[in-house]
Amino acid sequence: MRLYFGNGHARQDQLPEDLQCWVRAQGARLGHANTLTEPPRPLVIRREDTWLNIRLIPDSPDFLLVLEEEDSKVTSRALHQLGLTPRESEVLHRVREGKTNKDISTILRSSSRTVGKHLERVFAKLGVETRTAAAARVHGPA
Repeated sequence: MRLYFGNGHARQDQLPEDLQCWVRAQGARLGHANTLTEPPRPLVIRREDTWLNIRLIPDSPDFLLVLEEEDSKVTSRALHQLGLTPRESEVLHRVREGKTNKDISTILRSSSRTVGKHLERVFAKLGVETRTAAAARVHGPA
């Protein structure tokens, strides 16, 4: 918890204040009927290479908190399992960083046209049609 919330809470047997506020707000949405008008949204806290998804699950008479930590890095092994070449993996990595084809061509010292061809092959291998879909297909939010 310290990695995501710091040492801001005084007691170790309590949730950090930010998390307590979120739980209270989610609990208030439940009201007396113990039903939600819409599914509760998770609290997502991002760090450099990971993020923490926190979900509140109503369970009478208490609430359950489910915490899931995910690694936002995509390993070359994972990309290889998708059938991408090292160069296609590098191009996709740069797309996930929000780089344009021109930016990527400068970084990789190739032409924009070559980057475009790499992306065409990436799209075909991943079964997607857009840069955003390719980035999301590999591992959730960049």
